[in-house]
Amino acid sequence: MGLFLCQMKRLDHCLCPWLFLLVFFLKESQPREILLFPYQPSRSVKLGDRVTLNCNSRSSRGATYEWYQNELNIALMNDPRMIRENNTLKILKTKLYHTGVYQCIETRKGREIQKQNRYVLLNVEGKCNRASITIKPYQGKKYPVGINLTLDCECKSSATKRIRWFRNGVRFKPKKKMITLDGKRLIFNNATYADSGNYTCRVTVDGFHPSWSRKLEFWVGTAPKIIFHKGGYMQLAPKGQKLKFPCRATGIPRPKITWYYMGDKYGPRVLTAKNDSDFRAYGDGSLEMMNYTAEMAFEFVCMARNVMGHAHINVDLSTPVKISVAEDIKAVDGGNLVAPCKALGTPKTESFWTDKKRVYLGNDGRVSSKKNGNLEVDGVRLGDQGRYYCTSARDDPSQDKETGVWLTVYETDTIRIKATHKNVTKAFVGMTITLLCEFESEPKVNITWSRRDMKKLPKRMESYGSSLNIHKVRLSDAGRYYCNGSNGFKSLRTFIDLLVYSSKLYRPSNVTVSEGDSAWLHCAIQADPPRITIAWFKKGQGSKMLDEKRFHIVANGSLHITNVQLGDEGKYFCMTSANKKQKYGTRYLFVREIPKRYTAGHKDFGGRFLVMIFALAIIYTL
Repeated sequence: MGLFLCQMKRLDHCLCPWLFLLVFFLKESQPREILLFPYQPSRSVKLGDRVTLNCNSRSSRGATYEWYQNELNIALMNDPRMIRENNTLKILKTKLYHTGVYQCIETRKGREIQKQNRYVLLNVEGKCNRASITIKPYQGKKYPVGINLTLDCECKSSATKRIRWFRNGVRFKPKKKMITLDGKRLIFNNATYADSGNYTCRVTVDGFHPSWSRKLEFWVGTAPKIIFHKGGYMQLAPKGQKLKFPCRATGIPRPKITWYYMGDKYGPRVLTAKNDSDFRAYGDGSLEMMNYTAEMAFEFVCMARNVMGHAHINVDLSTPVKISVAEDIKAVDGGNLVAPCKALGTPKTESFWTDKKRVYLGNDGRVSSKKNGNLEVDGVRLGDQGRYYCTSARDDPSQDKETGVWLTVYETDTIRIKATHKNVTKAFVGMTITLLCEFESEPKVNITWSRRDMKKLPKRMESYGSSLNIHKVRLSDAGRYYCNGSNGFKSLRTFIDLLVYSSKLYRPSNVTVSEGDSAWLHCAIQADPPRITIAWFKKGQGSKMLDEKRFHIVANGSLHITNVQLGDEGKYFCMTSANKKQKYGTRYLFVREIPKRYTAGHKDFGGRFLVMIFALAIIYTL
């Protein structure tokens, strides 16, 4: 075209070559247009060329177009060099990774939806001096679990290439869905920690001259997070005690736990499991102190690390404050009171007392808080009764503690045994009995039970304060039981002798008497040699003995009941010491009610008769 213009315009001969080069340059700078066909032709372009791919010769009205490179939807690739416009795809500046099979799907909507596929194989030519790897999206070396990643292997060469992938120096054979047809791209959908590592690609040109890329390292996982730790929660840490503190963390990959000690004695350093060390750190994340001393009460650091990052938490070994004081204290009017209070924990903390309004009591009044932590009251008064607080304070207000104490003031501290107390109780084998011990005292009495020849009472004997229940009495239960009572000021001790007998029930005959009469119940003794009857009982009264005022046991074992009442009716049985087993009889004492024998008229006649007798006596005297 340049020569033609030179001839037509008859320009100077020296200007024709320059015009020819100008036209050639304008021609070459225009984008290469490539038309796609139903089958797969091959087209080659140079690295850096501008290329326009046409799905057809002209755009059809109402048709839609979808573009794919190596079966990947270009709309999802977010490549700024690739621009889609109706039936065309423009590549502004070709790169090696633009090489591949391009597919255009044209969809026309009418009575029937028609689709047409067109292809072209685009080769980007360039010299392969060194392969390179790029990762998309680029976020450094660390990626969260579940992200979608792609690795592209590029090499400038127009010759046939064969690409191989390596991970951590070992040949990597991805699955079909993880690699494109030309082998240039690795695809990781929902990446996991197993996909992490050092990746390289090797490009072989024409069967020889392999080119290696540099290593591309990336990690997929989650940063460590400490979810459980324990430290400084001991109620009391005495000298020489072993203490163990666990520390747990989550993360992908599993974090490694390392302990650091920040105290003055050892200085900041890593703690390891040495046999001669005061500390031992184990693989499960726990730290053990072999021999606790007060100087170890400082700060420890639990550090969790993995390739994704690290997390740490400071563990304060200083023991929390625990206030040791009685919740209820007692005093007697006119006496003196000393109530100790100690604040336990490391470092050492002082304690002091406040009144119910939490006002400091001071240390020089009648009611005072002493430096040793005691509450002292000189000459207790009834008005001193109320609530007081034992308090401890540290530099950190969150560690302050207080405990409320109620002071009760009594007029007297006297303790006595009730007059109804009995020192002897009888029982028979197999029965359930109750030993009762009651005290009289204004302050509440705390009662404990013991036995003279026994350190600890068996489980059959249940103590309920003033009563001791003994189930299924045995012969071995006989003995002296002590009842110990204390009201906090004075103590008193008394005893109960328990007599236990083997027993057998004899069946007396039924007896019927009238109300107010006397009755005899006889117990036939069947033993060799014969023995006397020990006791009589009435059904429904348990082990309660009969009233000795109206119920009398004579020498032969018979029971004599005087002034029989309607309530005396019922079943009676006698117990003896001649047999081992108990038997229950079914004989009864029946009581008949006395009918009303006199009327009002009779009463009047009786009165007149007495008047007549009194008159005759007066006449006789005169």
